[in-house]
Amino acid sequence: MINLGTVGTGWITASFIEGARLSGKYNLMAVYSRTDEKAKQLADTYDAPNFFTSLEEMAKSPKIDAVYIASPNSLHYEQALIFLENKKHVICEKPIFSNTNELEIAFRTAEENGVYLFEAIRNIHTPNFRILKEKLDMAGQIRSAILPYIKYSSRYDLFLQGEEPNIFTAAYSGGAWLILEFIQSPWQLGCSESLKRWPIIRLCFGLEWMEAERLSWSIRVLFVP
Repeated sequence: MINLGTVGTGWITASFIEGARLSGKYNLMAVYSRTDEKAKQLADTYDAPNFFTSLEEMAKSPKIDAVYIASPNSLHYEQALIFLENKKHVICEKPIFSNTNELEIAFRTAEENGVYLFEAIRNIHTPNFRILKEKLDMAGQIRSAILPYIKYSSRYDLFLQGEEPNIFTAAYSGGAWLILEFIQSPWQLGCSESLKRWPIIRLCFGLEWMEAERLSWSIRVLFVP
């Protein structure tokens, strides 16, 4: 059983806690927030025996083995380093960091301290991808794939009203260009190595940046033999 701590009090932290419990492999031991009120509220909701308002104190606590970080994007790197340097495993919400320099330093810190650093991307572990992998040979030769995604941001109306939620501002490593990532395709589906080298664009958080009533994107990846 892994003793877990969390950083962040939003809906995605609650969702992670619930999923971690379903796995049967995590025991929620501590939560963090900048304020006592929010930290205690989250701890009470999920029966966590400890709550912190100091990251340094939490990172040094022997009561946790690993931490899940779901703070604003620009804080991921600084917070992850605090826990890695105190020999805690880190699961960091996407996008993990703001640039490759931060990524390299953080992974080196993890190696030096004998702990693991993960980005919280669940896509390849969902049942749909398992089924697709099992049935892929039945499809014959694949030459193209269209992967649509449509979502209306819960914070887009605030943006239209002139406000600046964290996810829209570069000050917190938000906005499309800082959240845009390239990942390998086609997601470990067992295709040939030549296919896996084709990049695919992943836009996190549902493209909140687009000025349109409905936010949508579709990606076309050519699978060339």
